[in-house]
Amino acid sequence: FLADKPQVVAANKMDVGTSAANLKRLKRAVKVKVFPISGVTGEGVAELMTTLAQTLPTLPVPVPPESDTPNPRAMEKPIVPLGVERASEGIYVARGTKLEKLVARTYLENENALRHLQSQLYKLGLDKLLEDAGAQEGDAVRIGELEFDYVPGL
Repeated sequence: FLADKPQVVAANKMDVGTSAANLKRLKRAVKVKVFPISGVTGEGVAELMTTLAQTLPTLPVPVPPESDTPNPRAMEKPIVPLGVERASEGIYVARGTKLEKLVARTYLENENALRHLQSQLYKLGLDKLLEDAGAQEGDAVRIGELEFDYVPGL
């Protein structure tokens, strides 16, 4: 529990006019060491930092609590390598984690975004994979929900 941990209080804004009265009330209210500091003037900051630097090495190393929550990385989908397969006459399906993420995060209604996507698909080697799979100009290519006509060399 947090309440079981060693504590200090840094009372900031000690450069403000009403701070002295507030500091007295704070010290009466808490049962831990109170460090009056000012972020503006730097007053008290060195003493606070010195105390923290001396205290931290004496504390036990925290042990992470056991958790029933699975590791988020373990829940990730496996990485699918880039690949192309012929689905039927004139229709090719391209798959791959990078490819699908790239298409998913592209705003397909924007002409500049489409040009950028086209450039990235070429850099990933999609054009060569389609050619190797036997795709011809005008064949349909599907990447997730996206479908377009194959034009070699673009």
